[in-house]
Amino acid sequence: MQWLPSLYLSERRRLRSVWQWALNGRAGIARLVLISEAKLALLGCGLGVISSLSISRMVSAFLFAVSATDPLIYAGSIALMLLVALLASAQPAIRAASADPTSALRAN
Repeated sequence: MQWLPSLYLSERRRLRSVWQWALNGRAGIARLVLISEAKLALLGCGLGVISSLSISRMVSAFLFAVSATDPLIYAGSIALMLLVALLASAQPAIRAASADPTSALRAN
């Protein structure tokens, strides 16, 4: 899963350089990367909740001692997925923040 943010960031290297100068230095570009990845993770969690609610009737026959629409289970799984997504995007964000903006602009 870590290759997707890395691929996305390598494609937008020039734009990242401009953003790095426009925002508050290295922390700004790391924040920009983490926010964009968090938006993607929230979109994925939303789609997952919608799809799991749509098939909850079929799954409810296999569940014991928990309902198919238990809010605690949904909240826990969303929190876990967001945590994993942010941890997976932390390393590409650090790498993007440490890139030299002038060499990125000269490369293209």
